[in-house]
Amino acid sequence: KGGEYYIVTDSSNDDAVNPRRGTLSYAVIQTEPLWIVFPGNMLIKLSQELIFNSYKTLDGRGANVHIVGGGCTTLQFISNVIIHNVHIHNCYPSGGTNMRSSPTHYGYRTKSDGF
Repeated sequence: KGGEYYIVTDSSNDDAVNPRRGTLSYAVIQTEPLWIVFPGNMLIKLSQELIFNSYKTLDGRGANVHIVGGGCTTLQFISNVIIHNVHIHNCYPSGGTNMRSSPTHYGYRTKSDGF
């Protein structure tokens, strides 16, 4: 509620420390509330897990959105996250690398469980 719209325009996920604007990885680490939408069908192949911050709505309605590979999603010590009509599958453990978890912080991330 009250979040700005963010449109995922780039399906890449190849820089865990400096995700590009337009990617899902960039959106989920932001600290402000966001309503994240997709302009059409999208396959997002993760190289590392997606670390969510609070107050995110991931809305795949009207598109066929698949998130696959990497460590999939991490929702830890956060609140108010809604994931709707997004397919998350074929996950596997990843990590052991530096990752950004907010606009102002990145650090070494141990291995995720792949769920």
